[in-house]
Amino acid sequence: MNKLFVSFGNIFRKETENTQGNLYQITKKWLREQKIKFKEEPERSVISFVTSQSKSETDWIVFIDVFLDIDEDNQQVTLSSILPYQFTSHQQSEVIKFLMSLNSHILFGNFEIDFTNQLIIFQNSLMVKDDRLTSELLQNLFEDNFEQVKIYLPLIESILNEPQKDNIEDLLECQTTTDEIIQEYYPICVDLIDPINLPSLNLKHIQLAQQCPRLFYLVSHQGGETNFKHEQESSKQLFNELLDQLISKVLTDNRFSQLLNLSTDQLNTENVAQEIKELSYISVIFNYIQTHIKTNPQQAIIFQAIWQILTDLFKRWTDILIDNRHFYSSDTVFAKTFVAQNISVEHQFKLANQQQTIKGSLRDFVYNWKQKELLMIRYQANSLIDSLSQEIDLVLSSYLLQKQLNIPISSVTYLRLPDAKEITYSWCQIESIFWQFITQKIPQLHQWLEWKDPNPNSPPSTSYQQLCTICPQQKTCQSLFNPHSVIISPPPPPVVTDTIGQELVSILKAFSVQVEYIGSVLAPSFIRVKIKPAPGVKVVTIVNRSDDLQVHLGLESPPMLQPQAGFISVDIPRKDRQTARFEQYISKSTSEQMTIAIGIDLNGKLIEADLADPNTCHFLVAGGTGSGKSEFLRSLLLSLLVRHSPDTLQIALVDPKRVTFSECEKLPWLYAPIVKDTEDAINLMNQLVEIMEERYQILDKAKCPDLKTYNQLTDSPLSRIVCIFDEYADFMTEKESRTQLENSIKRLGAKARAAGIHLIISTQRPDATVVTPLIRSNLPGRIALRTNSEADSQIILGDKLAAKLLGKGDLLYKMAGKLERLQSLFVEKFFI
Repeated sequence: MNKLFVSFGNIFRKETENTQGNLYQITKKWLREQKIKFKEEPERSVISFVTSQSKSETDWIVFIDVFLDIDEDNQQVTLSSILPYQFTSHQQSEVIKFLMSLNSHILFGNFEIDFTNQLIIFQNSLMVKDDRLTSELLQNLFEDNFEQVKIYLPLIESILNEPQKDNIEDLLECQTTTDEIIQEYYPICVDLIDPINLPSLNLKHIQLAQQCPRLFYLVSHQGGETNFKHEQESSKQLFNELLDQLISKVLTDNRFSQLLNLSTDQLNTENVAQEIKELSYISVIFNYIQTHIKTNPQQAIIFQAIWQILTDLFKRWTDILIDNRHFYSSDTVFAKTFVAQNISVEHQFKLANQQQTIKGSLRDFVYNWKQKELLMIRYQANSLIDSLSQEIDLVLSSYLLQKQLNIPISSVTYLRLPDAKEITYSWCQIESIFWQFITQKIPQLHQWLEWKDPNPNSPPSTSYQQLCTICPQQKTCQSLFNPHSVIISPPPPPVVTDTIGQELVSILKAFSVQVEYIGSVLAPSFIRVKIKPAPGVKVVTIVNRSDDLQVHLGLESPPMLQPQAGFISVDIPRKDRQTARFEQYISKSTSEQMTIAIGIDLNGKLIEADLADPNTCHFLVAGGTGSGKSEFLRSLLLSLLVRHSPDTLQIALVDPKRVTFSECEKLPWLYAPIVKDTEDAINLMNQLVEIMEERYQILDKAKCPDLKTYNQLTDSPLSRIVCIFDEYADFMTEKESRTQLENSIKRLGAKARAAGIHLIISTQRPDATVVTPLIRSNLPGRIALRTNSEADSQIILGDKLAAKLLGKGDLLYKMAGKLERLQSLFVEKFFI
């Protein structure tokens, strides 16, 4: 498709500059000259290009009109990819009218103006805010697709105004002239007649499905553990248990209601909050904390953080309680405020000829009767795990609660603890998201549940591979869904990161350095503790304490400290360091994009670099003995081989020590035998320069800016060439060879990207005599594993931090001027 994109783009610009022809004539002429075959996704298609270039609704309409004559074997184009979002409301209105004029069975390509696309048009009409247009669209929807419209009717009704809702009722009456039609087409608006009851779903299980579909399947069918075994889970359990006891006490102890005996104009928020705090501490919190500290003294630090959270929570509760005192007496106001604390809910939803029941248990909801606002309190022990189900938790829980209590709700606020971040949704948003989930996701959940081994299309694995290492049913999952895959090592022993974070704060405080602990992240090789300096404390003051932290934390080397956006990260090595195995993150596949694997980030995501990008087209890699540099190069090479055939990729390897690529001697991808001495290395680089120049002549003749464009236009594509040059310093001892190699690297670094040739140069000793300014300036990508000195790190990265890395694949990747710490993949067995 890019061939067409470039071709049409050139013609479009040329014709519009040199002729007076309008877009219709230019497009029509070009389409007739070309045999258009859509071969790629519609987002990159010519139609999307012209959509974005259209300056008026007339241009857009005539272009779409021309496209109606395209061959029937064209790739399907989605309506959402061609709607001209840059248009004004009036222009949008004209576009929608044109789309309405198309018969629902007309095709352009394989694109049918079917119900799904009519619904998209309908939703766009609402943004135009043209009631007449909306009414016409509703008429089209109901006449052509009533069977499908009925499923979406609750969603449609939720976003319409009253006149539009009346219009729906009129349309329904037109459609339901006999009892038979009523039974067939009117199930949403009347009681269902013999509906199909879908298996009920558990609210917690639905949330689990957002985190991992396979764990959702296992728990739904076999039961068992549902909580991921991460180190902050104990903090969450302690907080929730204490909050349960506290709210139970508040609802049953009349000493709390007496605090609100005064009239509302006499109640002072600060005084009442302090009284609630003191009474809560005396009646519940003190005894609870003492009981736990006796058995586990280390939990004292956790309770310090929980006490601060509760102190802030008391103030928020008090504001709501005083608002609610306008409506209820002091005896009933607490019960009317804390509306859901471990209550069971169940609701049945009607979907066409089906009924879906969702059950669950709700906790920690507070309601403001004055503002009609619902507050949902959630302690997020793990930001990744909880964020995956956060929105569904909010939407489903608040919707079920509203149906259970039948209370008016204007908005719902999700209070995320311990960072006290608020996320607010209007009730319209809640309903819209809810019905989208019910109509689109619920069928998918049932499809997953219906799967049986050994049938294909099993529930997909989680998108976040790091969850597999802390999965409570890891072995069961592996044996059922991946019986032949590598079993991930058992989850590491719990690491009390909060304890380490608080200890770090205490150490710095002893040196009169005031900081705030704001959280931590568990990476494969280290624990990243996040601290925020108090006002007036300089970052350099904290960074300069790295040696002191090493001594007091009992570390083998100083921790790595870096200023980040809003905090300072302190990376403390893990005693139970984990291995990021290659096969867990990359599998055999085919890909047009030429990317190389760099490593795993803090969130367990694989970070890759695109060799076609000017900022990552060539790389300089450095790492001393024991850094894992050779293993990194092997994983990088394998990430290319498993995704590209020898027809599209050639590899040139330079291995003077004869150990890094010893398994690659007979690879069909090899451009030439593996180079092992200086003379052959010089000849190889000269050959690459010659190939580059030859390719530039080919590109110039074809009027193509780069190899990617050329390959899309020709029937004889050229393969990319990736040269991996290990131990570059070994070839730099003699001045003559150094000069020749530097000149070749300079020429290739400056021009080879467009010709599809890429260099990855690595060395153990990145000193100034080896990695000269000439080399550095022509190799934009930088990767540093542990270096032998801060000076070496400074040369490769412009920063001293690489000297503090842990080795064995722990690396820093410099991307867009920013350093990111990653763990490289480990290739246990070099396989193809």
